[in-house]
Amino acid sequence: MYQPGNQMPPYRRPSMKGPLLVMLFVFALIGGAFFFVFRQVRTVIDQALPAGLEATIVAGSGEIASIPPLDAPVRLVGDQGIWVADIDGDELPEILGQGYVANAYGILLLDGASGKLLWNVPLSDTSIKLGYFSDVVITARERELRAYAIDDGRALWTATLPDKVQIYPFRAYAIDDALVVQSADNALTSFNRQTGAQNWQVTLREPYAQDFQRLADTICDSERPEDNPEAIYCYDLRTGEPARTYELGIEQFDRALWWADDQPQNPGLYRLRPSGDALTLERLGVDGAAQWAQPLPEEFERSSASDFTLVSQGDQLAIGTEDRVAVISAGGPPVIVQQTERALYPIGFDGPNLYLAAVKQRGTPTLLVQTIAAGTGEILHMSPEIANSDSSLDMAEPRWAVLPGQGLLVGAQDIEDDDKVLVQLVGGDSTIAWRYTQTMFIGRQPAIRLSGNRLLFSTSDLVAVLDARTGQVLWQIEN
Repeated sequence: MYQPGNQMPPYRRPSMKGPLLVMLFVFALIGGAFFFVFRQVRTVIDQALPAGLEATIVAGSGEIASIPPLDAPVRLVGDQGIWVADIDGDELPEILGQGYVANAYGILLLDGASGKLLWNVPLSDTSIKLGYFSDVVITARERELRAYAIDDGRALWTATLPDKVQIYPFRAYAIDDALVVQSADNALTSFNRQTGAQNWQVTLREPYAQDFQRLADTICDSERPEDNPEAIYCYDLRTGEPARTYELGIEQFDRALWWADDQPQNPGLYRLRPSGDALTLERLGVDGAAQWAQPLPEEFERSSASDFTLVSQGDQLAIGTEDRVAVISAGGPPVIVQQTERALYPIGFDGPNLYLAAVKQRGTPTLLVQTIAAGTGEILHMSPEIANSDSSLDMAEPRWAVLPGQGLLVGAQDIEDDDKVLVQLVGGDSTIAWRYTQTMFIGRQPAIRLSGNRLLFSTSDLVAVLDARTGQVLWQIEN
C-alpha cells in the first residue's frame, strides 16, 4: 500500500566514473611501458648499424674535439651534395654536403669511394648556407661567416659582414688566397681565406647588382647608374675597384643580353644587340675588342629575353630560343636548326656534336635527345622519348652532364611511372646505354653531378655514386 514517505527511491544506474578512471590509468601505464620498450629496441637497432664512421666535432666555441668511431646513421639533406678535392689520398674526389649524423645536423664530408663519413661539424641552424672554395668550407648565416679546413673540418675563423650575406644565391668568389663575399647592402668584402683578416671592402655603384658572372679575375654585372645607358661593369676581385666597362649599345632593359665565357684559354663575353631589323651576336675579348660578330635571322629578334639559352665550349657556341637554335663555330656564319614539331634547347657539346633537348609541342610535352652535327645542323641520331619536360628541362638545375666521348647523362622523373626517378646515359648514337631507377617518396627531382667517371645522383630520398660509363652503383645512402 502506498503511504507517503514510505516509497522506494527511484532507480539509479551505478556510477562508472571510478572504473573509467582506473581503466584510463591502466592504459596510460601500458602506453608508457610500450613507448619505453620501443625506445630501447630502437637504441639496440641503431647500435647494430655498421660501425667505423670516424668523425671530428667542432664545438661552437671553435675548439676541436675528436671522438672515437661513431656508430650512427648518416644521411644527406636534399640534393646539394657536391664533389670536392681528394683529401684521403685515394686520388678520388670526396662529397661535401649538409645532413645528419644520428640526430645531429651539420656539415658532412663523405669519402667519394665508399660513402664513409670522414668528418662532420655540427651546425645550429638548418638554414645556414654552405660554400666550398678549394681549401676551405664556408658557412653563411645572417652577417656571420665561418670557415673550416677541408681536410679535417677544424674551425679556422669567424668574420662579420656589414649586412646580411647575399645568400639567394650565396655569392662568394675565391682568388689567390682571398675570399670575396657579397652582402645584401651590395658591399663586397675580401677576407684572407686562412686567417679571416679583412683585406678590403667596397660598396657597388648599383644597389641591385645581383647577377654577377665571373670573368677571369673580375666579376661582372649589367647596371644602369643614374641616367647613363645600361652597361656591363666589372670589379677587380683583388682590389674591389672598377676594372672594366663594356657598353651594351642598347637602351631597352629587356634586350640587355650578355653571357660571360670564362674559359681559361680565351676568356671573354658574348653580347647580343639589335642591328637593324635583326640581332647581332658578338664575342668580345677581356680587353673589350670584338673578336667576331654574326647577325642572326630576324626570327630571333621577336623572341623575349627570357627565351634565350646559350651554351659554349671552346670556339663553339649554340644559342636557342625554343623555336630555333643557331650554332656558330670559330666565329663563322650561324648554322640554323629548326623543327616544327618540337621546341629545341641546346644542352652541351661533345667534340664536333651538339646535344639538343627536343620537346614535343602538342600533347604531353615529352622530351628526347637529338645529336646534331655542329658544323652542318644535320640530325645524326635521335633517342626514344626519355622524360617529361617539366621533370628535367630546368637549365638552372644540375640534371644534365656530358660524358665526353660517351654520351649525355640525364636525370629525370620516370616517363612511365611518376613514383620513380632515374638517371640514364643517352649514348652518342642516341641509344640508352644504361639506366638507374629509384622509387621517389618525397617528390624531389634528381640532381646529377659528374666528376671524371664518377656520377653523384641525389634526391631527397637517397644519395648514390655510380660509374658513369656503366651505371654500376658503387655505393648509396638512403635518407
